[in-house]
Amino acid sequence: MLSQVEVDEHFIEQICGLNLDPLFWAGMQATDHLHDYLVRYVLMHFDYDYAPGSFMEDYLRQFINSRREYRPPYKSVATSLKEASTILGISGAKLKKMSRQDLIRLYRRKAQELHPDKGGDHDQFVSLTEAYRELIKTKK
Repeated sequence: MLSQVEVDEHFIEQICGLNLDPLFWAGMQATDHLHDYLVRYVLMHFDYDYAPGSFMEDYLRQFINSRREYRPPYKSVATSLKEASTILGISGAKLKKMSRQDLIRLYRRKAQELHPDKGGDHDQFVSLTEAYRELIKTKK
């Protein structure tokens, strides 16, 4: 089995050999230090672990990495049918009878009126969207 030290030494020898090989750099200007293109390979080599860890280490690493950009869960505010009918400007009985497609059309028309980019109020638009989300859950 290879040791990490042996692999590192062999890697550095090969990188230095490539850096000094004029055929490898044909058409590019030679430098007296390690070429920038090779530096990134050296960094990648030494940034990553040599041997795979145990199942638990891999699981924990994946778990931690999946939560690096934490976002709090969406707060769903349940809107009553009465509030939704007020926001949408239609009676609750009609909302109950509406099909999914009709509800989508009504929401889109009302969203055109209330959208902040169209001169509407932001808070009313948010209320409209929350009401729509709650109503659409009941329609299949």
